[in-house]
Amino acid sequence: MIERIFVVPVFVLLGTMLPLAGWLEMPVYFWVITPFVIFLRRVPTWFILKPAIRIFSWKDSFFAGWFGPVGVAALFYYYFINGEVSGV
Repeated sequence: MIERIFVVPVFVLLGTMLPLAGWLEMPVYFWVITPFVIFLRRVPTWFILKPAIRIFSWKDSFFAGWFGPVGVAALFYYYFINGEVSGV
């Protein structure tokens, strides 16, 4: 509960500061190439590395490919700290 008190206002402030009008002025190829970068760069890399890592299932490989290593690490630290704080 306490994390929501701090996290939600931060995201609201960041959302109000985003230059959405500037994003809408970007060329069309930006909007076309962005999904290709996500689907053709991240996800296949994790599927190729899956046999070498041997700790992920196919489902976990897709998750890591979608969110990227930074997103997966952030989720790991969140659950780790949440478990440590809950035990205190």
